Amino acid sequence: MTWLQSAGLQTTVNTEHNFIVASFSGQKIVVAPSDCENGRCRSIQYLYALRFQNGLRADAASAAMVMNAWNTNYRWVKGFADEDRDPALEMDFSLAPGVDTEALNKSLVIFLGGIEVFHQFLSQTK
Repeated sequence: MTWLQSAGLQTTVNTEHNFIVASFSGQKIVVAPSDCENGRCRSIQYLYALRFQNGLRADAASAAMVMNAWNTNYRWVKGFADEDRDPALEMDFSLAPGVDTEALNKSLVIFLGGIEVFHQFLSQTK
């Protein structure tokens, strides 16, 4: 959590479900540790979701087509449409031995940059 705060994000820990909510520029991401054993985690997953009143598209197939177009063009930050047809992004990052704060910060920059590009992408698909 400290590395998120040092990157300028405000954080809140959800101890019940074991994830961190990080806020930046009025938006929120979830950082969820995975594959944890004895207090050490082997990976984290970044998550970001948007909510639209009627979903991304009127039907699930159309929403999936938009997200497939995203995934075809953008390699690192993967998108999907949830059960309400709202768009979401995720990115997994391995915490293999040797990963330091600099590598964590780079992964965060990639994910946050992906969110910015994602907003531009969505504005062009309307």
